[in-house]
Amino acid sequence: MMQEAIKSRLSPTKLKSMRVENGWSQEKLASVTGLSLRTIQRIEKDGKCSVESKLAIAAALNMTPSELLHDYPEKVGDGTLNYGGMIGLLSIVGLCSLLVAWEWKNPEIFINPMNALFIGLTVFGLSMMSSGFQATVNAFGTVIWIFKQPQDQLLVQAHLPVLRRALVYCYTAGVIWTLTEVVEAGFYGSQTSNNSMSLNDILFSMQSMLYAVMLAEFLIRPLMNRITWLLSRQH
Repeated sequence: MMQEAIKSRLSPTKLKSMRVENGWSQEKLASVTGLSLRTIQRIEKDGKCSVESKLAIAAALNMTPSELLHDYPEKVGDGTLNYGGMIGLLSIVGLCSLLVAWEWKNPEIFINPMNALFIGLTVFGLSMMSSGFQATVNAFGTVIWIFKQPQDQLLVQAHLPVLRRALVYCYTAGVIWTLTEVVEAGFYGSQTSNNSMSLNDILFSMQSMLYAVMLAEFLIRPLMNRITWLLSRQH
């Protein structure tokens, strides 16, 4: 009966790599998928599993079942230009520029270099604390891959855990600095004659969150998806 249930396979190496990238133990993966710990251990050992187990693991790891069939390629990229990435970036920059131009009389509504610097340095600093200096620099250095593929690059998958954590740190930085500005606005509001903080002060404090979301969704997430695409394209 057990033998009949084993109708599919996946890559044990790929499964282990994806589990580690998510920061999960075998126990955590078992809990998320609803499978037993012994089942997870067996699959990571020989790659044999039922179709249902494979679907559950793929769903938990946010992958397609076919992606679990293959190991990561040893080398990635052929050095060609990515014109789609160039056009995409120009589109985003154009839209942001149009938004600023719309408020040309008050550009400070959207432009605050100090807030942008605080967000960027906080994300970079938190990433260095968790992933190390070299891993952080290497991961963020892959931004060039949006415009041009690497040339036979090794261990490309190693950048994904770093960028995945950086994505979380973007929102962490946004919350921290937004709250900081709210506290600051509240303090100075208490010094005014009416001893209150206006709604405008609170809303303007959201500027840091705006920068954090833009960094996460306009740069880091597209970069992660680009690397994932490069890895899957090799098969």
